[in-house]
Amino acid sequence: MKVILAGADRLARAAFALSAVLVMCLAVFVFYEVVARYVVGRPTIWVNEVSGYLLVATTFLAGGWVLRQGGHVRMEMLEEMTGPRGRAALALFGNLIAGAVGAAMTWTGAWMAYDSWDFGWESPTMLATPLWLPQAAIPVGAAVLTLSALAGALDAVTRLTGSAAAPEVRS
Repeated sequence: MKVILAGADRLARAAFALSAVLVMCLAVFVFYEVVARYVVGRPTIWVNEVSGYLLVATTFLAGGWVLRQGGHVRMEMLEEMTGPRGRAALALFGNLIAGAVGAAMTWTGAWMAYDSWDFGWESPTMLATPLWLPQAAIPVGAAVLTLSALAGALDAVTRLTGSAAAPEVRS
C-alpha cells in the first residue's frame, strides 16, 4: 500500500515540477513579448497562442499534486466538526468524486486529442499548431489527478479501517 501511495505521490510531484517549469517558460515568453512589443516595436505572432496552451497545461498537470496536498476546494468547516474517522470518510468521498471526474476528463480528453490528431486539426492562426499537442496535456494531467485521487482514497480507507497508517495527507 505504501508503495502505491509513494508512487502516486512521486508521479504527482513530477507532473507538478513540469507544471512549474512551464509557468517559468510562460513568464519568460510574456516578458519577451512585452519587450518586443513596447521596446523594440515588433510584437510576436506566437506568444499569445503559446501562453494559452501553457496555461492549460500547467493547470491540468498540477491538479494531482494540489489534490494530494489538500489544496482543492473542500468543506473544511464540516471536516472540523468531525473526528478523525469522519475526516477520513469525507476524504474518501471527496477522492472518489475527484477520481470519477478525473477518469471522465482523461477519457474525453484523450478522445479529443486523438480526434484532433486523426483529422489533422490545426489552430486557425499563423502558427497553425496541431491541436493534439496542447490538448494532450488534458488527459495526461487528468490521469495524474485520477491516480492521485485513488491514492487519496486508499489512504482514507487505511485511516478508516485502522490499518497500518499511511502518512496523513490532507485530501
